[in-house]
Amino acid sequence: MNDILRSKWTSIVKLNGYRHYEIKNVFIKEKTVEMFSICQNKIRVKISLEELKDQSKWVSGWARANNKK
Repeated sequence: MNDILRSKWTSIVKLNGYRHYEIKNVFIKEKTVEMFSICQNKIRVKISLEELKDQSKWVSGWARANNKK
């Protein structure tokens, strides 16, 4: 599970005005991750691993902007 620590992700829809995030913490018991925005590292989001696996919400790596909100 810790193999995803520090991995990069792109949100399909902007969260808090940003799309590019990196995983800061993995909470195994809760099955969640804490991520921070690459552009504004004080912005944090906590999401479930199930949501992270949903390709309609998240893409592994840093994808280019595609005009979605």
